[in-house]
Amino acid sequence: MFEGPLRSSIHRFKYRGEYARGRYLGSLLAEAAATALDGVALDLVLPIPLHPRRQRERGFNQAQILAEAVAARLGVPLGQDLLRIVDTRSQVGLDYAGRRANMQGAFRSGPGVRGASVLLIDDVVTTGATMEAAGLALLEAGARHVRGLALARGA
Repeated sequence: MFEGPLRSSIHRFKYRGEYARGRYLGSLLAEAAATALDGVALDLVLPIPLHPRRQRERGFNQAQILAEAVAARLGVPLGQDLLRIVDTRSQVGLDYAGRRANMQGAFRSGPGVRGASVLLIDDVVTTGATMEAAGLALLEAGARHVRGLALARGA
């Protein structure tokens, strides 16, 4: 659950740019992924992308840093074949229907995922609307399987 020290660590990483904290959180997620996905064949690890404007503002993509650790630990290539093409508003404060509507059509994937079994990585999953929209874009581009993994589950 997304509370206490984990919540504080994620917020400090995401909003204060504490990169060392992000690398540590990535190592925790990577170990959890290795355990949870033991024996699952994966072809590609992809971070949930930020829109370019938001990434410029923040200076980094937190999901990218987490995905780098997971890909390295699993020995699976880290891809970039998912783009956020709509500059969506923040999901904070939106209910499930609002989040789902906000994410509709937000992602596009390239042909590099065709036939691949993909693991999507994000920092926090609340309703699953972002993972769902990204996963649909990957499936529409020809991905064979899409799984999602996040550091925390929001309330």
